[in-house]
Amino acid sequence: HELFMSTPVTKGAYLGGRFAGSLITATVAVGASAVGIMLGSMLPWLDPERILAFDIRPYAYSMAVFVIPNLFIAGAFLFSFATLSRRVFFTWVAMIGIIVGWAASQAFLSDLESLRTAALLDPFAVSAFRSATRYWTVVERNTMLPPLTGTLLWNRIIWVAAGAGALLFTHARYRMHAVVRSARRDVGSGASETARSGTDTPIPAVSMAFDAR
Repeated sequence: HELFMSTPVTKGAYLGGRFAGSLITATVAVGASAVGIMLGSMLPWLDPERILAFDIRPYAYSMAVFVIPNLFIAGAFLFSFATLSRRVFFTWVAMIGIIVGWAASQAFLSDLESLRTAALLDPFAVSAFRSATRYWTVVERNTMLPPLTGTLLWNRIIWVAAGAGALLFTHARYRMHAVVRSARRDVGSGASETARSGTDTPIPAVSMAFDAR
């Protein structure tokens, strides 16, 4: 942390690089799983009577509509809490809040009158997907993709915008200061404790010059 603060990096580049690096890493990990599933569906010993012909569209649809947006949404909120609080505890609190929000939307699914509300409140769009395919037959679910319209589209727009808003809020509130940490020993009790200084040390402005001098 202090190493980055000692360089003339801008706040946008610092925060954007950290978030982009984590998002790309998560996307590559999940994408590798998708590739493994695709390859697994082509194994020669599988019964062709039980498996449909290979189609790349469901994989591309899932990655574009669900996987990458969900990684962005969850990552944006967790990144914001971790960056602004600089505490791992608050990151776990944010994660629990996201899970509780998803569980609440699932509870509303049993009530048809609140089906649209549940679909819009679900940050991962699972409820929106179930709502879009609620009355589909087994054959339709195996061969068709839900159109990206209506509640499903609004769910993606609302939550991606919420994630982007969290990142903008983080950029506005974050201070490029290094937190000084010091350790002290309590001589009277003989116990040592670690104290964190409440004073932030501002990073001096550095002007970059690229010449022979």
